[in-house]
Amino acid sequence: MKVLQVNKLYYPHIGGVEKVVQELAEGLSEEAEIRVLACQPKGAGKEELINQVPVYKVGSLGTYWSMPVAPSFPRHLRKHLKWTDIAHFHFPFPLGDTSYLWVKKHVDVKIVVTWHCDIVRQKTLLKMYEPFLYKFLDTVDRIILTSPAPLENSPFLGEYKDKCRIIPLGIRNYWFEPSVGEVDEVQLPCEKTVLFVGRLCYYKGVEYLLDAMVDVDANLVIIGDGDLREELVGRARELG
Repeated sequence: MKVLQVNKLYYPHIGGVEKVVQELAEGLSEEAEIRVLACQPKGAGKEELINQVPVYKVGSLGTYWSMPVAPSFPRHLRKHLKWTDIAHFHFPFPLGDTSYLWVKKHVDVKIVVTWHCDIVRQKTLLKMYEPFLYKFLDTVDRIILTSPAPLENSPFLGEYKDKCRIIPLGIRNYWFEPSVGEVDEVQLPCEKTVLFVGRLCYYKGVEYLLDAMVDVDANLVIIGDGDLREELVGRARELG
C-alpha cells in the first residue's frame, strides 16, 4: 500500500502536529510505501530522505497567518496523489484542503484527515475558508480524532459523526526506557508538582496556568520553548 502524508511543515520544523506526522510516516514505513508532502517555511523547494522516508517540500514565499504561501502546492499534490492509494491530510492546513478540491477530479484515492484542532485565531479568514472546508469534509472517507473532545465541541464536525473515528496518539515504548547513567535530580520546593511540557505559543494557554497556580498549593515546572518564553518567564517571576 502507498500512503501519502500531507501537512504544511515537516521535520526539522518543530511542532506537535509535525511530530505526529513524522512518527506516523516513520512507523508506517515498516508496513507500507510512505511519502510526505509538505512546504518550506520559506524558500525553494527540495526533496529529502529523512530517516529513510522520502519527503517532498514545496517552495514557499513565506509563512503568513500560520500558513505557508506556496502557489505550486496544488500541482505537486496532484502529482503525488496519482502515486498514492491513501492520502492522509492533517488539519488545520487550508492550503492542503483547497488544493485537493482543485485537483480531485484528476485522481482516485481514499482520503483520511486527522483533525488535530479547530482554527480559532484567524476568524476573518475562517469565514472565507469555511465553505471550502465543508466541501473538503464532504469528500473525505474518514476523519480521525485523537480524543472525543473535538467531536463534542467542534462546530464543524457535527454532521460528519458517521465518518469520525477516535484513535489516540501513539507513543514509542523506548521513550520510557530508563536512561543510561546518572540522572540529575531536580529539587522542588514542595511535594506536589504540576508539569507542563509543550511549545510556548499562544494557543497553549500557559499564561492561564501561571495565573491559576497562585491559588494552588503545588510547584509548577514548565518544559518548553517558543515565541512566548521570555514573556512567560517574566510573568512567572511577577507571580512568584
